[in-house]
Amino acid sequence: MDERAKRCLHRYVHDFAKPQECVRALLPIILSQPKRAMTLYRGQENRPKIERVEINGFLSTSKNKEIAKTEFTNAGCCVFTIHVAGDVPSLDVYKFIPKGPKGEEDEVLLPEGGYFYQQASLKTEGFMPTKSGEFETWYSMKAPQAPPPPPRARTIADLADMIDPDEYELIDGPEDIHFNETVSFEVKEAVFAEIDRRKKTV
Repeated sequence: MDERAKRCLHRYVHDFAKPQECVRALLPIILSQPKRAMTLYRGQENRPKIERVEINGFLSTSKNKEIAKTEFTNAGCCVFTIHVAGDVPSLDVYKFIPKGPKGEEDEVLLPEGGYFYQQASLKTEGFMPTKSGEFETWYSMKAPQAPPPPPRARTIADLADMIDPDEYELIDGPEDIHFNETVSFEVKEAVFAEIDRRKKTV
């Protein structure tokens, strides 16, 4: 870490200042750090109707849950237990600068660009309430999977294709058409008309 970045880190830790030039200086360094799975904690003051973690460049967390709760929350809210996935780099602050007034918190910085999930399987984004004022989340650089497209509705032609052409001659009307799924009589009438059309084109 160069001297400019160290000054920025010192300023952030000791003066609680986070100017954008320091964010730009520190983020590449955080991203270059080793990736490792761990559980960290973040305390932040409660704001009405906001129960989430916001990241601006990087996120400050602690290895010490009690410090996160007593030093950084408002009346016990809110504390986030953050399970960091093994694909996330992290920077141990006090490996680079002397400990500050809250050095006992064992501060760790996480980079922006990741996603918070409600479960270890990383399926649903968000934060899971565990008890009053506390939340649990999993942080990973893995992007959420897009939901599968809805199944295409069956067309009349699709339903007609399900009937063996050798059986066409046995079908004298809609009442002779049977599927392994519930199909209205009106749809059966349309399928019968489609079968009749196909018989005439053979």
